[in-house]
Amino acid sequence: RGFAYEVNGYVFFDVTRTPDFGALVGLKGDDLLNFKNDSMPAEPVELKRHPLDFLIWQPCEDEGAAFESPWGVGRPGWHIECSAMARETLGPQIDIHGGGKDLRYPHHDSEIVQMECATGLHPYVRWWMHNGTMSLNGQKMSKSLGNLVKVSELLAEGFTGNGIRLALLAHHYREDRDFNRDDLRTWEERARLLERAAGVTGERQDHLKVQPYRNAFQDAMDDDLDTPRAIQALTEIAEQLEAGGIDPVTGGGTLVELGDVLGLRLRQD
Repeated sequence: RGFAYEVNGYVFFDVTRTPDFGALVGLKGDDLLNFKNDSMPAEPVELKRHPLDFLIWQPCEDEGAAFESPWGVGRPGWHIECSAMARETLGPQIDIHGGGKDLRYPHHDSEIVQMECATGLHPYVRWWMHNGTMSLNGQKMSKSLGNLVKVSELLAEGFTGNGIRLALLAHHYREDRDFNRDDLRTWEERARLLERAAGVTGERQDHLKVQPYRNAFQDAMDDDLDTPRAIQALTEIAEQLEAGGIDPVTGGGTLVELGDVLGLRLRQD
């Protein structure tokens, strides 16, 4: 299709052949050249026709990670790997594609143009969802830095699955956040409130009283997955249950049902 070219065993995508490159991050031309982030891989710029062109295939003789190709032994570029896996498992078009916001450019913008140019279908992805980053003491968590905090470690320290999940969902998925254990302890207390309220017993049933809280939860989730507002709706149900303002049968069932949406285990077995 003429969207790629080969130089010394390297195959590059020619970004000058498509006007849409950079659309996801909202930048063009010189602005893209000046755009930097931690996810940009090292590439042989001296071989490119245009500095924004990106690798589709590169020479490599690493045993176990190299393959035969029309251009010699090598391996796929970073961006084409994801496009190939997506097409193999989900087809040429995807409804929802997620990832860290640091992957918008160049990774996801590269995914878009190479898939759309290969298939002729537009759009490659209907909805993009990019999450914020988690940091520790102001430094972004990453495997390479060795500053990851693992869920298994937190569970071993005595934190609960519900508490950890609430602490994560207390921030909108697009927000950056800094991890600290004091904040996690606060959400452990909230988890205990929800668990306690879900276990309140009684017989009186009044579906109307709980409906405004259900509506608030659904409205929050419909608004770009606004989980902080959704948690607030659950908290208000729990507080009303403990105060006797909502009957246990309807209120408790609603609390468990909506908690399930967030992955909370509030069911009393």
